[in-house]
Amino acid sequence: MLVPQRAQRAYERAETALAANRVEDAERELNSALLIDPKSAVAWCLIGTLHEERLQLDKAFMDYLQALLADSHQLAAHLGLARLAFREQRWQEVVQFTDQLVRMNPVAFPVAYLYNAAANFNLGNVSVAEKSARKFQSLDTEHERPQVCLLLGTFSPASMTTLAQPSRREAF
Repeated sequence: MLVPQRAQRAYERAETALAANRVEDAERELNSALLIDPKSAVAWCLIGTLHEERLQLDKAFMDYLQALLADSHQLAAHLGLARLAFREQRWQEVVQFTDQLVRMNPVAFPVAYLYNAAANFNLGNVSVAEKSARKFQSLDTEHERPQVCLLLGTFSPASMTTLAQPSRREAF
């Protein structure tokens, strides 16, 4: 899809402003880009992230939905909606958004498996939660989210051996 050149330049200026931590400038540029090209899923997603970081969660939710209306395969928008649902403990929605995300691309956002595991755990779907947690653990090669070990430790005594492994202790 061809993006109008003015919209592309506004989006690039927004990225430059974000890199310089000029959030207000970035938001202004993204709004300009969206006025020119209201079907820019990438711009909707980025402005959603800005609103989410500012805890303007209703705005962020609408932004992510707009991104999906523009491009239903916008993975970052699915993750954004899952994050918002997770924050508000809407577990069924977390499962829905993360399931959609991993169906489209099972490795793009490994954290989707962790969100899915926690949501399923809170819904009482223990076997599904454990499966998602183990999938996340296999993808989290840098051990960036040691919370998965705590979650796995709640499933079965066999899971406790995971915590005893030296590579896992270092994750804490």
